[in-house]
Order: sequence, then C-alpha cells, then structure tokens
Amino acid sequence: MMWRDSDMTPIAQVPSGTAIETAHGILIAGSDSTVIVRDDGGIDELGLSSTFSRLDEHGRLYAVVEWHLGRQEWYRLHVLDLADGTRRTMPWDDSRPLTLNAVHDGVVRFNTDMQWRPGSRPEPAPYPVTTIDPVSGTSLYYDPQQGPSIITPGGTRRRFTGGYGARLVPGGNLLYEFGHAPTSLILFDATTSRTTQTYWLPPRSQTSPTGPQPPVWEDPTHLLVHVAGGVHEIGTALIRLDVSTGDFQAVPLAGQPDYARLVQPLIPRRSSP
Repeated sequence: MMWRDSDMTPIAQVPSGTAIETAHGILIAGSDSTVIVRDDGGIDELGLSSTFSRLDEHGRLYAVVEWHLGRQEWYRLHVLDLADGTRRTMPWDDSRPLTLNAVHDGVVRFNTDMQWRPGSRPEPAPYPVTTIDPVSGTSLYYDPQQGPSIITPGGTRRRFTGGYGARLVPGGNLLYEFGHAPTSLILFDATTSRTTQTYWLPPRSQTSPTGPQPPVWEDPTHLLVHVAGGVHEIGTALIRLDVSTGDFQAVPLAGQPDYARLVQPLIPRRSSP
C-alpha cells in the first residue's frame, strides 16, 4: 500500500519480509526471496535471499551475506547495485564465517574490523564498528570488555557510558534504548552519555528491534511504534512519537487496523558543515 492523492492505494502483492525504502523502489528482503517493488507496481526479483543485509546511505548499494549451513558450511558476501542490477562478490575463503555490519561511502564493513570496497580485496578496517548511522556517518562499536564506544566520521573515539544496549538515533547526536515496566523510550546525548529525556509509551508497545513489529525511525525526530491490542485500548495500533516535543499522534492503518508492516525509510544524508 502507498499514500497517493490523500488515500491508500494498493501497489503489489509481495512476499513477507523486511521492507526497506531504496532510491529505486521498496525492497522486500525475506528468507526465501528478495524483490524490489517499483513505484509503478512492477516487481523485480533480485535473485538473492538473506536475512543478513544492509543498504548504503544513498539507497543504491545493497549488501547481502549468502550462507549455507550443514556438513559443508560456506559464506559469501555480495553487493548489488540497484541502479543497474550489477552484482559483485567479495573474494573470500568461503569457509570463514561472515557478519555484515554496514555499507557506507561505498565500503562494506564486516566482521567488525574488516572492510571491502567492491573492485578491490578485503582489508583490515581503520577501526572496528558494529553499526554506522547512514545520516551522519557516526559509528557505534560494542566492545565485549569495555562496552559501547561512539566513533565520529573522522575516527575520533569516545566511550559511551549510558545504556549498554543503546542504539544510534538517525543523525548521530542521540542514542536510545527502551525501558520496561513501565515501557519507555530513553534518549541519551551522544557526547556526554547523559540521559536527555524519557518518554512513557503505552502498555504492550512493541519495542523489540528483532521482533515481528519493530519500532521504525521515520526521520531523526519521529519514531513509529506498534501497540499490541491498541485498537481496542487507545484507538490505534500504531503511534508516532515526536522526540523533540514528546507529542504522540495516532496513525491510521488501512486494511487490518491492528497490524502494519512498516517500511524502513531512506532518510536523507546530512550534509557536512
């Protein structure tokens, strides 16, 4: 479904999976297939399926880890250019495991401390990363011994002493984590690690990032959160929180009023000052 002319319009029937906005359509990544749904409703099969994938900050390069588990395990890392459909596979001993961290500035970051620019060979990265904020280029690294660290695009590293499970808010200036009993959203300053705000969420808000209905950042100031049973309890199953003001907004849902598969939006990259 897509908003068109102030109404919800059906575009295409697609398989289940994570929905991601790209510069070339909506990508649906599932364990069985991966497709691109174009704005005109056309569907292109990408030929790879994986739950381990990352999209670059421009919405063009899509990295996928393909793997096989069994007597002969193997792992391969591919990068698809969604603009022209070309694919490159990283030269790699495929018996060695791969974990995918990010794609940024044309470079794939994997296994925390390795990187690969398509067209060259993989090499050690200048610093380890767990994830990279596509808007700012700020990185987050979880050290098993020392805890989280924040790394600026220039490579400056500083410890983060807020919540151990905190994640970067798009833009890189804040981090967030969810509290429980009662359910809440906690924001931290990325420079000082101090808590800047706590917002209470409705009971049964779906806050697990790996759950079937994970929260989605619409932009650096708006967070979408599913509420189980919310249609009967608060009148909606989806809320939109403005983290700059604390205002909540009920989001109308088409079709099933108690469920929506949210598309992870392509948030514009912030220009360097």
